[in-house]
Amino acid sequence: MIPDYEFLQEHGADYSIPWIMPTGDTFGSARVSNQRGIANGLTIPPLADSVRDIHEWWFSDAVGEERRDRMESGPRSLMAREAAIIAAWRARQ
Repeated sequence: MIPDYEFLQEHGADYSIPWIMPTGDTFGSARVSNQRGIANGLTIPPLADSVRDIHEWWFSDAVGEERRDRMESGPRSLMAREAAIIAAWRARQ
């Protein structure tokens, strides 16, 4: 496994990344080129649109309260542990 992903798993933060980790059965998923799609008309929306859409999704019924709590609140949430995780990341350099 890639050391960066191992670090995320060790610190219980691997669920927080917005893509599928290219490990095990999903190894090839992040290695697919989008060039054929772009050549055939695939467009990429502006970043501001993506941020707005993600914000709306995050606070919609599609995301359960338990999932939001896991990220945002409580002593074991990602936000509560963020400073310690970043310190551990810097310490490994």
